[in-house]
Amino acid sequence: MAKEKVIIKKGKAFLSKAGLVVDGMMILESAFPNGKIDEYINKNIEVKGIVEESPFPTKNEAGLPQQGFEGECITKIKSIRILKG
Repeated sequence: MAKEKVIIKKGKAFLSKAGLVVDGMMILESAFPNGKIDEYINKNIEVKGIVEESPFPTKNEAGLPQQGFEGECITKIKSIRILKG
């Protein structure tokens, strides 16, 4: 089994269709414990999580474009906190 890729990101959390974006990294809404995403929107946060390739491809099975995103994203949060100041 491959070793988990863990990353720490700090910055302002912006809402997107799939979750939050912090310092250019997508954090999937499904990664938030107990679905508590709302309390982090527009706050400066520090998040530590497991990074995987996006589960939302930009092309469907027929190769036609569809809404999604490419690259890595946080799929499971290990810890998250709101930063002071």
